[in-house]
Amino acid sequence: MSFQNGIIGFGGLVVQCVVNGFGFMFVAGFTTTNKLYGILELVAVALGYSMVTFTGQNLGAKKYDRIRIWMISGIVELCMRISVALFLPLLIGETGIYFAEVAA
Repeated sequence: MSFQNGIIGFGGLVVQCVVNGFGFMFVAGFTTTNKLYGILELVAVALGYSMVTFTGQNLGAKKYDRIRIWMISGIVELCMRISVALFLPLLIGETGIYFAEVAA
């Protein structure tokens, strides 16, 4: 888990170096987006840590069937979340928040 977090942190550093070249308005928008993403990512990270703990405890107790059931339900939940994230902008349409025009 720490290796994964290190890779993600290094990737964020590289992206920030590239973004800084676009000017202060772009940096402000990017920073705001990162704050929102951090809030949304918090749920996924917490779920990942809980799955590691759950799996470790059940491996130690030799309850492999519980791990299999948890893994299948996790995959089903992941597919549902991905489908909502992909199709929600299509359901909102051009009048929704994703396609709102900025007044000049």
